[in-house]
Amino acid sequence: MPAFETMRGQRAVADPAALDAALLAAVGASPADTRPNCVGSETYASSGRHSSWLALRLAPDELFVIGAGQLGAPDLAIPGDAHALVVDEAGFSGCWVSWAEYERVVAPHVEWRLPSQRPGLGQGRVAGVPAKVWCTVDAVLVLTNTAYVHDLQERLV
Repeated sequence: MPAFETMRGQRAVADPAALDAALLAAVGASPADTRPNCVGSETYASSGRHSSWLALRLAPDELFVIGAGQLGAPDLAIPGDAHALVVDEAGFSGCWVSWAEYERVVAPHVEWRLPSQRPGLGQGRVAGVPAKVWCTVDAVLVLTNTAYVHDLQERLV
């Protein structure tokens, strides 16, 4: 399994409607393009696996944008909520794997159902470690708190 690496970006906590509007503006989508607002249901990628940013909706009022504010990428802005909190985030580590590698190495350690829609975000324990699994059509991002990454890597061998 490839090594986990720190996923730097920005995390925002704000009114769910303000997060929706900020995401829609970032991807150039209209409000008709949205899905129901619940954990993991609204996730957007700029252009797939090797995108310059990846937005993961961790909760209705929480968003983690991998790549935001990094290497020339714009800072995350939530103009619809004057009380929004936006902070730099480097507390997650992740590892991209193919679906074949996911099935062989990770899936035996997952006791919950992955989202059926792609792309989609699932959250739960992987090998007993809290984790998030971002599923695209051709690859999977396994994401965990950096404090737990050593334990997860040891258990996925």
